[in-house]
Amino acid sequence: MSPKKLWLIRYKNGRIQGPLSIDEIIQLISNRVISGEETISVYPGGRWKPISVEPQFYEALLNVLSDEAETEIDKPSSDHSDQNSYLSVNPSSISSGTVIADLNELKDIQKKRKKKRNINKRSRKKESSQEKTVIYHLPEDEYNSEREVLENKMVKEEDYFEPSKKKKKWILLVVASLIIVVAFLFFSDEKNKKQEKNYIVLEKPRGKAPALDKEQVYLLTRKATLEYLRSTVTSYMKAQTLLVQAVEGDIKNTYTMAMLCLVYLELWPFTKQDVQSMSIVSNLVHKTSLLNKGGVRSGLCHSVSLIIKGKYEDAKTMVESSLDGLSNASQDTESNNLVPFFYYLKARILYYLNSYTTVMSYLDTIRKILPKWVAPYNFSADILLQEGKISEALSMYKYITKLNPEHKVSKIKQGLIEYKHFNKVAKAENDLKIALSYPGRVSDQILSEAYFGLAEINVKNRNSVTALQYARKAYSYNPANKAARNLVVQIGGLKKLKQTRVKSGQLVYEGDQLFLKNKFRSAIGYYEEAFKVDEGKNALVAVKAAKSYWALSFSDQAIKWLQKAVNANPHLMEAYVLMAEYYSELYDFYNAEKVLQIAFRRAPRSYELYRGRAYLALKKGSYQMVIRYAKMALKIYEADMESYVLLSEAYSKLGDINESLAYATRGLEVDPNAIKTQVAYGKALGKVYGVDTGVDYFRKLVENYPLVIKYRMELVKYLFEDERYKQAKRVLHKIIDIEPKYNEAYFYQGRILMFEGNFAGAYEAFLQASILNPSDPESLFYIGMLRLKEKKYSLAKEQFQKVLKLNKLYPKVHYYLGRIAFLRKKYEEAINQARQESKTNPNLILPYLLAGESYEKMEQHLNCAIEYQKAVERSPENMNFYVKTGRCYRKSGHLDLAVKILKKACGESCGEGKSNSGMRSGDPHLWKELGEVYEMRGNYREAARSYCNYLNLIPQAPDRSTIQRRMNKLSKLTGAVIKNCG
Repeated sequence: MSPKKLWLIRYKNGRIQGPLSIDEIIQLISNRVISGEETISVYPGGRWKPISVEPQFYEALLNVLSDEAETEIDKPSSDHSDQNSYLSVNPSSISSGTVIADLNELKDIQKKRKKKRNINKRSRKKESSQEKTVIYHLPEDEYNSEREVLENKMVKEEDYFEPSKKKKKWILLVVASLIIVVAFLFFSDEKNKKQEKNYIVLEKPRGKAPALDKEQVYLLTRKATLEYLRSTVTSYMKAQTLLVQAVEGDIKNTYTMAMLCLVYLELWPFTKQDVQSMSIVSNLVHKTSLLNKGGVRSGLCHSVSLIIKGKYEDAKTMVESSLDGLSNASQDTESNNLVPFFYYLKARILYYLNSYTTVMSYLDTIRKILPKWVAPYNFSADILLQEGKISEALSMYKYITKLNPEHKVSKIKQGLIEYKHFNKVAKAENDLKIALSYPGRVSDQILSEAYFGLAEINVKNRNSVTALQYARKAYSYNPANKAARNLVVQIGGLKKLKQTRVKSGQLVYEGDQLFLKNKFRSAIGYYEEAFKVDEGKNALVAVKAAKSYWALSFSDQAIKWLQKAVNANPHLMEAYVLMAEYYSELYDFYNAEKVLQIAFRRAPRSYELYRGRAYLALKKGSYQMVIRYAKMALKIYEADMESYVLLSEAYSKLGDINESLAYATRGLEVDPNAIKTQVAYGKALGKVYGVDTGVDYFRKLVENYPLVIKYRMELVKYLFEDERYKQAKRVLHKIIDIEPKYNEAYFYQGRILMFEGNFAGAYEAFLQASILNPSDPESLFYIGMLRLKEKKYSLAKEQFQKVLKLNKLYPKVHYYLGRIAFLRKKYEEAINQARQESKTNPNLILPYLLAGESYEKMEQHLNCAIEYQKAVERSPENMNFYVKTGRCYRKSGHLDLAVKILKKACGESCGEGKSNSGMRSGDPHLWKELGEVYEMRGNYREAARSYCNYLNLIPQAPDRSTIQRRMNKLSKLTGAVIKNCG
């Protein structure tokens, strides 16, 4: 027997363990000692490779990962049915002096945690003492280089005792260099630490913490809620600490998680807003989704996540859906306590969407339910100030300071109002200085406004030195403050402006607001400036810049910015997936696959990457691979809504409509408010229950969400596919009325007019779509198709060449250029164009048919047969391709090959003496071609039978008289007459 294979494991920190058997490694995976980022090699002497590429270990890693969420859910937890109100306290009991961390009340919790930590330490020591011998073993390819380094570092004995002058100089140079490097690193570290202090770090609940009883959790959540209602950054941070403790103490308490999501939303503007911050929010959303699938508490966390991501339309849908759920859950008192928070989110979303009319009504309702909650008052005062209701706004800001004397924002706003609107300069200056001296933290925008107010006051007082100092501070906090920028230049010149260090947070915020208003060019400026301020380290900002460029159809710049994002953070999977999607949209499947391969090396267990592969497979038309990869993504993360959508689409393409509907339904359960899930469900519903059902569903979506243009556009596409052109045109006219620059609407208008034969109208529509999006080749391609239908070949060729300039990989362009050449009898050119098309789209049948036709016209019949046979291989159900192949083989003199390919098409019914009875023999032209082949071979009886089958299938064939004459001739040769033909 051969000895069992042994392995060495190299951990991320460089430690090497082994040799270990396969079972021992799988046990380490099960115990979560191995995470999947390690490398392994066969012992002894093997080469190192990622552990995830070894099949026997990969499956174990995948199973452990997919079970992690279930393990947390299965842990014991206290029942919360009795604790039904964290907001049932009298709101008047909220005091500005409320102390959050009561050490006496939390004494037991701390003791339990300390005891647990000590036990864990002892168990870890015990485990490490029992660990196998660690062998430090360099791979062969690294060993030689390592040895050379060591040899170069060795000093001869005589040199050690009597170093030369040159040696001394070298040593001094090295020491000096080391001092400089250490000093640089020290000051860089201090600089980084100082920068880090400017940001708040979101606290993430730990997975393994001592469990708390329900009274302790209730106490922590109640205190956190009171702090949250005080509405300052300091109080939010205190609330965060308490809620994190509560979540750690009860990992199934989704109400506490929902409150923590609200706190994350308030703290988000003060974080770095980077990948780490987003992952903490996403992690909490994921947990609530698993524990409260489709519930209002997970709905609240989803809403917060969507607001943070700037997806306000989706967030609005989610909030409305959750409020509907609350109205149907009257028994759940605890969830009903979330109503005012949902109203607050709804008010914020409406404000972001510029729907101001109903915002105040929501805020008024909140103030009645929670009269001591500060945030709604501050929000209302801001709106009153915007509306020019100065006195009302000032009164409300003053009321806020009564509710919470430590509320720094309201004090700053009062000072600004006193200065700007009541000209109380001295009082305003004093109030602003006092407000700014308060320790509480406020947004950079507010600080910028406050310092700019002081700058203007000092300009009035003719104190230009102090005015410049304040103006530079105003500009540093908000580089988007143009007035502050101009004042700095006016007093200190461009030199002082360039010397002013700015912060990126406000730049990103301004860019986000412009992006939401579809002002992508302006947004790019802010994102690029923010990226420079962060010294090229903020990967999320680079992704936002890429999305803006893509929205403008600048695909090259979009991909370059995604590459910058990856360089800034090689572990940001969103950037890889988005880059692969962009390449797929450009039909550059090679680079899309390459990007995903690189990403998989960094994160072999990422569900996002498997979903990216599924999307790529969908674009390539490999629907079985879509199903495979999407299911792998769901095995890792079962709440990935987009994977369900991909599965629904793939099954629909394969004709399995029931599975398509099943997965669309599951996607809808995961995220009932996402546009993608609603669209997938509507399509699948129509496939199963009929087109009218699908149309009705899309019309209801349009009715329920009249401002979401996407639903109207999807209704147009659905009607277009069912050839209901008149209905589709009515919807299109409405879309263009709402959004006159919606290029996709003009594109589909052109396609409908083209089908109706209105070529002039179609051309105008395609041209308008092209003007609105000049980088998109699709409209130009259809203009080329239009010219081809009009037989204006020169103009058609010109359009197709324009498409190639925009995207040389755009499908079917080379085919149609070849078709134009074919129509002009330039057969060699047609074949070359067909070759070009088949290189970029090898699964496309049209190029092989074009090449076959061209060879046939050139009477190169063997080449013609070879090209047609390639079409047969890609579409074996199409009888016409067999006929073309058989005809070319016949003309080339390869009669046996012709019979073989034709018999393959018609199956058993082509046997000698058999009539037309087979399943695949219903193509009349196939029988006619068989007749001609048999006639040439001298097999006259079979030729006559084949001709008879042809006439039986087409009794009124246009060449009936010719075929009958042939049959009569064959009857004379064989002496047998075949009757009942046609």
